[in-house]
Amino acid sequence: MSLKPGVLQTKVSSSLQFEFNRKMASLGPFENYPHIAVALSGGADSTAMLYLLKDWSKAYGAKITALVVDHKLRSNSTSEALLVQKRSQDLGIRCYILTWNDSKPSGGLQAAAREARYKLLGNWCLSHGVLHLAVAHNNDDQNETVLMRLKHGSGEFGLAGIAAQRQMGWGRLIRPCLIFSRSSLREYLRKMGVAWIEDPSNLDTKFERVRVRNELNGGLEHVDLEAPFLAATRMEIDYKTAEFLAGAAMISNAGYARIDLAALLKLPACLGQRILGHLCATIGGASYLPRQAKSLTLLNYLHAGKFHGRTLHGCHLIEKNGELVIFREWRRCRTQKISGNSFSTWDNRFSFRLPPMTGVSVGPLGDFYPVIKSKKFRDISMPRLAIMALPGFFRGKTLLAVPHLGFGRSTEYDSLRQLGINFRPLRPVTCAPFSIA
Repeated sequence: MSLKPGVLQTKVSSSLQFEFNRKMASLGPFENYPHIAVALSGGADSTAMLYLLKDWSKAYGAKITALVVDHKLRSNSTSEALLVQKRSQDLGIRCYILTWNDSKPSGGLQAAAREARYKLLGNWCLSHGVLHLAVAHNNDDQNETVLMRLKHGSGEFGLAGIAAQRQMGWGRLIRPCLIFSRSSLREYLRKMGVAWIEDPSNLDTKFERVRVRNELNGGLEHVDLEAPFLAATRMEIDYKTAEFLAGAAMISNAGYARIDLAALLKLPACLGQRILGHLCATIGGASYLPRQAKSLTLLNYLHAGKFHGRTLHGCHLIEKNGELVIFREWRRCRTQKISGNSFSTWDNRFSFRLPPMTGVSVGPLGDFYPVIKSKKFRDISMPRLAIMALPGFFRGKTLLAVPHLGFGRSTEYDSLRQLGINFRPLRPVTCAPFSIA
């Protein structure tokens, strides 16, 4: 059987707008006069979403801001970004261009570009206090994603497909166009007389998604995955995960976690591995959970009763005093240069605003731990491995300050020593409708 498309087919723009408004209502309730950021590429999907959101905003008094990411991957990328910005501003919507200036990897370019894109968008939302970022994934994207995950042997959570909303450290992603087909969004723009930009990479078969798209367009027959049922199952397990973590886990602002090991081992394996995955993704600053098989392997080691420490998803895990303690692997943390008087994030885990200062970099304390271990820490109970993964501020190879420990090389660096740093991981530990202490 083929995938059930579940797509709203419409030929009338007002009908599509009505269904879009209904979808937005299901993603609410929103705060009074909400501010919605839009990930705008200039392609048909995001352009259609921008127009639909503009109409929706009139009834809700919402503010809409467009964000264009210039990846600098094509020679004309900047001119395209400027064109998209102008079209947005002609529509009366303020638009900002965010540029990916980092060096580009030789392999895994699409994945790296996607990660950079979400980091740039998330940082902008965080620094401007915006809680909602609209992304224009459609139903065709959903089918392509599910088929790719099926080919990769994904479990039931992966086969549930793209979620309509996803919590992030700064707020949430919302996907109000998941109910629409790619063709219906293009037809909507044609009726509106609106142009869009075609990305040539959408036709490049060296990318897996393009190959899968061609398979689906060719009428590929495959198993009916019942994604809506699996999505409901995922929501139920995620709620149980959040409920357990609220009572049995502690997340420190210093970037590590403790969990009641006995309580964890009493859970069904499907729930226990999910909890481990959530915690490691959060503490490791990862965007996605580890593969289910790896989390289950770790859980089996814990059940065996001979656990001497393991690593998973960029984290180091140890057993101590009846608790499972999870730290970031400090050797995986990068040192990065930062500019003064600007908002910055480090290791997808910590956020801060550096005071006016030049020549400063931030990286893991790591091997500099002996330099300050004789000092009086603010939190003397903090485990050593957690201390080594804390952000330290350096000039060259000289350690200037470790704000979490109240350490500063001299009074000259008091502004760094007292710097307010928040543990704001890329992926929050749960998407729960209640808080976790």
